[in-house]
Amino acid sequence: MLQRHIASADHSGANLPAEVAYGAPAGTLDMEEEKRIDLLALLGYVIRWRWLIAIFLLAGLLLGLAYSVIAPKMYQATARLELTMPMIVEGGVVSSSRDRLTLMNALEHVKSSRVGQRLVTQLNLAQNDEFLRLEGNPSLSKILRRAFGIGGRDLSSMSEERLERLALGKYKSIVNPVAKRDTSIIDIHVRFPDPEMAALIANGAAQVYANQIREFAVVSSPQPLGAEILERAVAPGAAYAPQRTLSVLVTLVLAGLAAAATIFLMELMNNKFMTPEQVESELNVPILGVIPFFKPADRTSRDLDSPTSAISEAYRSLRTNLTFLSSNGAPRTVAITSTEAAEGSSSVARKLAQDFSALGLNILLIDCNLRYPKQHFLFGIENLTGLSDLLSNNDDDVSLSSLLNGKNDGRSAAKVFRETSTPGLKLMTAGAIPSNPVDLLASSRMSKLVAALSDHFDLIIFDCPPILGLADAPLISRLAEGTAMVVSQKQVARKSAVHAALRIRRVNGRIFGAVFNKYDAGRSEGYPSHHRILYDYGGCQGADSENI
Repeated sequence: MLQRHIASADHSGANLPAEVAYGAPAGTLDMEEEKRIDLLALLGYVIRWRWLIAIFLLAGLLLGLAYSVIAPKMYQATARLELTMPMIVEGGVVSSSRDRLTLMNALEHVKSSRVGQRLVTQLNLAQNDEFLRLEGNPSLSKILRRAFGIGGRDLSSMSEERLERLALGKYKSIVNPVAKRDTSIIDIHVRFPDPEMAALIANGAAQVYANQIREFAVVSSPQPLGAEILERAVAPGAAYAPQRTLSVLVTLVLAGLAAAATIFLMELMNNKFMTPEQVESELNVPILGVIPFFKPADRTSRDLDSPTSAISEAYRSLRTNLTFLSSNGAPRTVAITSTEAAEGSSSVARKLAQDFSALGLNILLIDCNLRYPKQHFLFGIENLTGLSDLLSNNDDDVSLSSLLNGKNDGRSAAKVFRETSTPGLKLMTAGAIPSNPVDLLASSRMSKLVAALSDHFDLIIFDCPPILGLADAPLISRLAEGTAMVVSQKQVARKSAVHAALRIRRVNGRIFGAVFNKYDAGRSEGYPSHHRILYDYGGCQGADSENI
């Protein structure tokens, strides 16, 4: 019935399959869209948390620079050995696997306790305070001692046996023998804060290993394993570590990972709706409209009445979407509710009723919030007689039977159906606040009233109380053709909204869709969304959406 009041539009492709309407297979479009959304979501996180990421990266940069300055310099000295492999023939072929095995054994032998113990004894490393005190690898104690003069070991209280174990352990930690690929050459790398000591230990390890090989050769087979020192280590002139560039890169990567972990945890704790797409996904309902959020409260009435304002354009879009819900046009009865209080459902119901009446329709807005009624306040009308009086029959001049049977002189009807400043729009206030609102709304009188009023008005809009914690809205949703849920940005918890929608569905109520209210594009910056408010052509920066 209402559809004839909306200007006709070309909907030739509205009922066509996706592959016909868009000229491409639907599956291909879905896959491309999914990939694009993933990239946009990743980029959105970066944009939305850009300041947090910048802080973490700056901290990582400073830590990397500080580490390169505070950490002790490490010098690397290298001695080179060449092994003489015995020729082993298996089946007429020289065995290369035996050569690799011999080379691997040699690498382990260089770091063994046998070589290390002999070197410690020869160089008297267990009694060398400088060798024992300097740390061969970066550590927290070393950095703290260098920066603040704290940490370190007390060598004076250690026994000789413990000093020898300490020296042997340090030898194993700073010596790193590496085999040159496809050769029998071994490079013995020693990294130590003292370049002279690093060269001394590298040459000592090479010499001790070569001597041990010669000792074994005396009692071995005719083709013994041999070892020859090709190059002796020299004290390096430049530090091997820390490398400033590498230190900064590592700390930046770690800072990036820390930022990602922090963002992940904060996103988990952020359980509010930020975009219309999140409402669609969580509630499994379409978005009927997106109502923008406006800050200056003194401009609310002016922007709601202005036909070129962003908020007026958004409500017209909501009206159009409700009108074309089905091929039969807009529903005759619509319930407007929200998950919790202060999401703006009363304001949405009021403005939607005004916009439908602007089409020349006969509209009735019923304030069904019998606990905290709001519509009489929004319209500036006294709440003397209303819905509760009809349902409880408290007023002798106003009875349900007289209204339904038309046996009234017009005076009683005027007390119930209040005229508003909007032509074609009548308001039924909540009336006196009863002690049993649920009983009244669940009574047969309520269902009879809705059925009778549907024949007298083109559209009835029910302004319902919040869903959670109350049975009122689910009861009314059963009487209406469908329900529109108002969901405010960054206000209601997602799980709460999902539970509210489930309550409507459990009583066999139909949810037409959701109205995303108080939408501020600045709050959702970085969130992927195609519901962008582009109504600024009217020059409106609007007023604050009413929290009622």
